[in-house]
Amino acid sequence: MFFSPGPDILKSYCLKLLCLSSFVKNKANDVLLLPTDFLTFEVSNRVLKSTDSELTKNGKMKLITTMTAILLATLSFGQLGISTELRQDAYWKTDTEEWNVTSTDEAGTLFEFNKELTTFKHTTPTITSTYYIKDWKYDEETIKYTMQITSDAGNDYEMIIDGVNNCVAFFYWRDDVYYLVRHTIKNTWFNEDKEEE
Repeated sequence: MFFSPGPDILKSYCLKLLCLSSFVKNKANDVLLLPTDFLTFEVSNRVLKSTDSELTKNGKMKLITTMTAILLATLSFGQLGISTELRQDAYWKTDTEEWNVTSTDEAGTLFEFNKELTTFKHTTPTITSTYYIKDWKYDEETIKYTMQITSDAGNDYEMIIDGVNNCVAFFYWRDDVYYLVRHTIKNTWFNEDKEEE
């Protein structure tokens, strides 16, 4: 059975907050706030749609480039690579229905997927971990990959690669608390010729 992030209502709120193009931080208490005026939610399908007015010309080009690289890597069975430039760790506060950011790190990381999209390596400044992809789905409408993964340490996560909002996010439960690790995508590429190590 795959990792289940909990009740549907919690998933809906968490996905709403994950898919913001950028987090808004309340400096007084480091809590993420949800500006709902520019987003359209379709909660029943766990889908978040962004209007065209949200995406700048630069954002549209980055979105097209990101998703083209991911799609080409998948279709051609080339290796997908994603570099990131910002990491935010947060946990879900059920009483206020907000993410509480516990840390922000501007150090870059690197995701390297194998040709078959069955494993990937995640390299940070301090460690390299291997993850096993148990299942993945691509939603063309929302330009989003959703993956059920297990780390080399045996921990289960739900991972989302969001092309619209330019992020890679890990969701997981620990001690009845729902956590999020969100990485902002810096660049994506694929390499057809690179052989497995």
